[in-house]
Amino acid sequence: MISDIKDLIEEEQKRVFSLINRILNHGPPNNEKKFRHIGDQIYELKTSGGTRILCFYGGENLPNSLILAQGFYKPKNKILMRQKNRTMKWREANIEVIQ
Repeated sequence: MISDIKDLIEEEQKRVFSLINRILNHGPPNNEKKFRHIGDQIYELKTSGGTRILCFYGGENLPNSLILAQGFYKPKNKILMRQKNRTMKWREANIEVIQ
C-alpha cells in the first residue's frame, strides 16, 4: 500500500499528477488503461508504472470532487477486491461524517 504520493519515485509521481490534472481539466479518460469503474461507484486510476489509486466521486456532499482513497501497486484480483472493500468502508465512514 502507498501511504503518500511522496513515497513514489519522482517519475511515478509525475504520472500520477499528470493523470489527476487531466481529470481536473478534461474529465476522466475514456481509456480503461488509465481510469476504470470497478463496481460500487469505485474507480481505479492507473499509471503505466503500476501505481493504482482507488477513488470515488463526492456525490451530493462534495459535488464536482473526486476523492482519492487507497494507493497501491498493480495488484492481483484478490488484492484489488480487498482494497476496493477498504475504500468502500472508508467512504461510508467519512461521507457519514460530512453529512
